Amino acid sequence: MNIYCHAVAIILMGFLISCISPDAKKTSSKLPETIVAKDNQNINCTQTVDSIRQSLLNHRLRYVWSHCYRSIDTLLIGEDEETQWTGKAFFNQTNELALLAESNWQDTTHIYRITIYDKAIQTKDGVHVGLSFGQIKNAVSPKVPSAPDGYLFINDKNNNTIHFELDISALPEEAKIRYGVNTLSEIPDSLKVTSIVILSEEQ
Repeated sequence: MNIYCHAVAIILMGFLISCISPDAKKTSSKLPETIVAKDNQNINCTQTVDSIRQSLLNHRLRYVWSHCYRSIDTLLIGEDEETQWTGKAFFNQTNELALLAESNWQDTTHIYRITIYDKAIQTKDGVHVGLSFGQIKNAVSPKVPSAPDGYLFINDKNNNTIHFELDISALPEEAKIRYGVNTLSEIPDSLKVTSIVILSEEQ
């Protein structure tokens, strides 16, 4: 399964890095719908990758919401500036982007992709954004998925629809790792997880 990344922009928050389909280049807000998390000690806002996956993936985009996040509807636009699909950005209580849920250009009503940026959201093995490859080696699959030049992903060992993006942006342009790796042994322990991507098996 190929995974693609690019820079996107969400109005009111500037530019961020998101992993979405290869023909998308930007996103803008559309019909903003805001759900504000109220202070309530009875609400448990502890989220995991599995709970996010179960509550969002394959659900109808327009109906998903959370007591724990503020959400903004977004429109993603392809490289051809004609292909479009919908998404929803979720912000935590410190107004940082926690995750981005997306449909796809064939079905703009259901969620087929979720990209997690919040360090507080982790897998059952404890993998979260900010950890190094050396810290998560025991939680990843030995099979390295393909990706375009300039990007590197590895899979969760328990679920091949969950992918961890490793930051190789600081490596020299001539570094071989920028053009793909075949085994985990080629990956430096120091590379950090920048996002967790969940893909639907139905796409």
